[in-house]
Amino acid sequence: MSLVYCDIKDISVLAKLPNLQEIDLSYTAVTDLSPLLGRKEPLTLRCDGLPESVVAKVRGDKLIMGLFKPVWMRDNKEKALKAVEKLTYQQMLAQIANNDPIADVYIAAVKRLTDQSILADNAKNDNACDVRREAVENLQIKLYLPILRKATGLAMSAERWS
Repeated sequence: MSLVYCDIKDISVLAKLPNLQEIDLSYTAVTDLSPLLGRKEPLTLRCDGLPESVVAKVRGDKLIMGLFKPVWMRDNKEKALKAVEKLTYQQMLAQIANNDPIADVYIAAVKRLTDQSILADNAKNDNACDVRREAVENLQIKLYLPILRKATGLAMSAERWS
């Protein structure tokens, strides 16, 4: 059963389905995999893109065979970029932006970020200057520059924020 990119959060009903042998929860909004624990039948679980804190809870279960390595963490840059292009989950995009070893992949993740608090944090604190620059580019403050110029009489530009 594939639920890739579905906006599903609660899987308790799915966990009770008889004859469920395989489930793909990649890039969903699932925050709790514990309903899958305690099953009597083996289950193959794919969960690319789920936070490690969610996956860790089922990692040791003997009946759950996990395919846990996210696509964006693999060495194939093209596949990683395609996976990032499909993501909308802001926390996962932030994780990719902060942790991916391939520059093009983490820049693509920052470009997809819309959460202003995450962008502001990346703009201020990220170790990579290209991530900080891209985060600044995506901050909505640029929308307010004309208003600020008019209100203050100062010549402000977007370049000042980078």
